[in-house]
Amino acid sequence: MLKEVSHFLDKIYEVGARRIGIFSVGPMGCIPAKVLLPDAHINQCLDKINNVVKDYNRGLEDMVNNIRRKYCDATSVYGLVYNITQDIRANPRSYGFANVYKACCGGGPLNGILQCGTKGYDKRSNPDDFFFWDYFHPSEHTYKLMSESLWNGGNNQIKPMNLKSLANIKLSLT
Repeated sequence: MLKEVSHFLDKIYEVGARRIGIFSVGPMGCIPAKVLLPDAHINQCLDKINNVVKDYNRGLEDMVNNIRRKYCDATSVYGLVYNITQDIRANPRSYGFANVYKACCGGGPLNGILQCGTKGYDKRSNPDDFFFWDYFHPSEHTYKLMSESLWNGGNNQIKPMNLKSLANIKLSLT
């Protein structure tokens, strides 16, 4: 997958991309659909999946750190979505969440088995209380918090600068 990202970076650079943002993958071992996997526990994340994600994210971060060397007139940022997500999950009430485990819409344990909209699904009345909208996707409230962190955040959320700074820097055109 990292080879594909590298190939994609080459392609977007070829067509003129000079401000590049890459975001880490979130903790996939924590999504409600994880209950479909063997050895999954309802009350905890699957470490073996999250460890694979962390390895992949390290490769992404290395790639971002090398963009300036590979493309001398480009600049890049690395959004730490994994960290942002885990901070929200560790402090749900401070972000306005009542539930960071179960999906707002779906069916089965954690609403992680049935997709929203399929026969037998359940939907809660206040989606903003939930970190997850469905068995896989964050809620609109979650996406808003993540986007605010990436736009205005510090180095524990996005580095070496946030998206607002990246958008406002002057790049030399060659």
